[in-house]
Amino acid sequence: VYHILDHYIFETNRGVAEISPMKPANKGHKNFDRFSPSILASQIPEGTIQTPWLLIHGSEDKVVPLSSSERLFKAVSDRIPCSFESLEGVGHD
Repeated sequence: VYHILDHYIFETNRGVAEISPMKPANKGHKNFDRFSPSILASQIPEGTIQTPWLLIHGSEDKVVPLSSSERLFKAVSDRIPCSFESLEGVGHD
């Protein structure tokens, strides 16, 4: 869960952007904001979602940076019941 443009930049810096599904799955860069979970979730009116969210992310994840889940949590925690847990020493798998 992340902002797609930020993740694509992260993948570019890792040298894997050309094999990443981000650009083709979103039909190009122009749609990254349109489909980014962090942006979509921040537009949900308060009280609309009653089901609690639990975001869990490994502190040693090298595929999706921990900051992605932290930013999503900040974007939604004031309007969606949400908890965030960082698992120390855990990677992506």
